[in-house]
Amino acid sequence: MKTRLQQPLPGEEAHRRMTSRPMRQRTSEYLSLRPDYKKSSVLLLLFPGEEGPKTALIVRPEYDGVHSGQLALPGGRFEEDKDQSLLFTALRETEEEIGVRIDESAVLGSLSPLYIPVSNFLVQPFVAAIGQEPQFKPDQTEVQDVLTVSLAHFLDPSIKMERSIPISSGVNILAPCYMIGQRILWGATAMMMSEVEVLLSEGQGGK
Repeated sequence: MKTRLQQPLPGEEAHRRMTSRPMRQRTSEYLSLRPDYKKSSVLLLLFPGEEGPKTALIVRPEYDGVHSGQLALPGGRFEEDKDQSLLFTALRETEEEIGVRIDESAVLGSLSPLYIPVSNFLVQPFVAAIGQEPQFKPDQTEVQDVLTVSLAHFLDPSIKMERSIPISSGVNILAPCYMIGQRILWGATAMMMSEVEVLLSEGQGGK
């Protein structure tokens, strides 16, 4: 994985696979970066599991808002007064959100950045690997739960489907998603995991 992350990545082509239907035909326009964008980063943390490498997704707390209960990777906004770099942001937020401290030496590289127009954030995903499953200590104000998922799960075509997703009061969009048990992984995080899926598929000789 470390070697592959240093090579050209599938980027937008992979992201497009998990883009909601109304935006799919105008992805380049939709993802056009505004000059006043904000910076953030997230961490895809890899660790051993019985079925191969696993990662951790956080479950956002339930509240009256569009991101209520959503699945995401740990991470957050770049803060100039705290963070030396976007990587520092991802590692800091991972420790704050799920109680896991990751040393920079564990970082394998980064995935393609992803712009999220609705929030005007440009998100940089990083990938790190450790030798054992960590003891998670989620911050209850930011994280309702932590789900561990085998990367092989994302190669199972039966867990990919389209669902009607509520995005505001009375408004739904039809969006592709991954099913993680009974939970739906969609939106920006699903787009990032789509790039991971492509990289894993390459490793198995797929396209």
